[in-house]
Amino acid sequence: MLAPATAPSLSTGHRLRDGSEIDEWGHTHSLDILPEELVAYVLHFLGPEELLSSAAVCRQWRRLADSSPKWRDLALSRWPPTTCDPRNYAGSWKSLYLDRNRYSPD
Repeated sequence: MLAPATAPSLSTGHRLRDGSEIDEWGHTHSLDILPEELVAYVLHFLGPEELLSSAAVCRQWRRLADSSPKWRDLALSRWPPTTCDPRNYAGSWKSLYLDRNRYSPD
């Protein structure tokens, strides 16, 4: 017969040195251990909706998703390069894409 599962002695939400947290069963659920180059590579294959969703995964993914070169590619594939100036959007290709996409028909 199996012994009943018991929670570890560390409390829920205990943060390790690498920034990951331990849940009530002693598991870590941190994507912070993935190299940034790998995360950036994966993000480049996502569409705009998935890129926005990925920003909610963790702080590292948010920073990488918000500054991803994919936003530039998305904007330049949709509008002529002469009309895309991210300086009008605080230097952010993401802001440019989201703002212009809001007003452009599909």
